[in-house]
Amino acid sequence: MMLLLFVLYIILPLSSAWGNLAHRTIALLAQKHFTPSASLYTSSLLKSESLSSASIWADTYKFLPEGRHTSSWHFVDARDAPPHSCNLSYARDCHSNRTCIIAAIVNMTSRVNDERLEDRERTMALKFLLHLIGDLHCPLHAEGLMRGGNDISVLWGGRDTNLHFVWDVLIPQSWTNSSEADENAAAVAWAERLYNMTLVDPYLRGWTVQGPANTVDEVLDLRDNAEELVVRWASEANAWVCRTVLRDGVDGVEGKELSGKYYIEAIPSLEELVSKAGWRLAAWINELARKGALELNGKEQGELKRLRK
Repeated sequence: MMLLLFVLYIILPLSSAWGNLAHRTIALLAQKHFTPSASLYTSSLLKSESLSSASIWADTYKFLPEGRHTSSWHFVDARDAPPHSCNLSYARDCHSNRTCIIAAIVNMTSRVNDERLEDRERTMALKFLLHLIGDLHCPLHAEGLMRGGNDISVLWGGRDTNLHFVWDVLIPQSWTNSSEADENAAAVAWAERLYNMTLVDPYLRGWTVQGPANTVDEVLDLRDNAEELVVRWASEANAWVCRTVLRDGVDGVEGKELSGKYYIEAIPSLEELVSKAGWRLAAWINELARKGALELNGKEQGELKRLRK
């Protein structure tokens, strides 16, 4: 299976962002921050499917004939010049002939509470959000240079791979000392540890719970400024390309062994990105659940008034 994943990364452009382990972890971490309404909201749409399983569905769907058009939904190709300049522009970097991750998140956000749609379509919209908000926090999915690192050949443990795969799969697996065979258990443990860290670490509490970036307030306005917010978060991910991923440029990693010093220096970035993704996903779903409940209550009140006439 690992060989198959590697082949897909080689032959398909930017085939996926975080591997299953990170996606499951982000979803499980988000779940710990859900309001009771959000827990009910997600379970009503997902039925018997777990949040962890739903979070990786989009990476399978895009390989199906009916889902191929969604492959571009997982990234935005920032046309910048790392490590000297990292910047992202929605107008410049989201191609007019295909939907990028920014537009996809905004679109799925508008669809998930649209009661004119069938339940299946609304469930799909939720599953895309569970996945794409995680993707949004993967630096190489906000970078167009050499296909988001897919074309940058590197070494890991002496074996050939590419920079994209290193960040998606190999760094998270190495950090959690796990493999595909035990990714579910690893995700549960990682999410639990990150959640506990936010409760005791003043720095982590700063941008997750108290939030100098005002994460909660930002998401509470997603009905009005979802696109602006998603662009802001994508720009943050893009900045990590210059700060960490390609800090020394392509020459600093191409053909180099990355499982040593590079890996160790990447861990703080990985932990912060996954933690932020989990908290922000929770805030997004909490607001969707709140908004959905308000709309439902409004319709119920309207129906009561109609019946009383």
